Amino acid sequence: MSGDQALWQWYVKVHTYTFAHFSDPEYGGWFGYLRRDGTVSQSLKGAMKGFFHIPRAMLKCMQALERYG
Repeated sequence: MSGDQALWQWYVKVHTYTFAHFSDPEYGGWFGYLRRDGTVSQSLKGAMKGFFHIPRAMLKCMQALERYG
């Protein structure tokens, strides 16, 4: 929307990291916590505070891009 290429690059960076590290390709769903090196620190899902902030923010970005893009 802004035309700022740096903002788009940050969006792509967050998207790539999120799906590479937080998502569970084997069983589905999202892990809630990672170590600093990007490995999963707790494999439980649903037993702790739910992980939804990043996917929700990404969904909002996608919706805005569709609306204004």
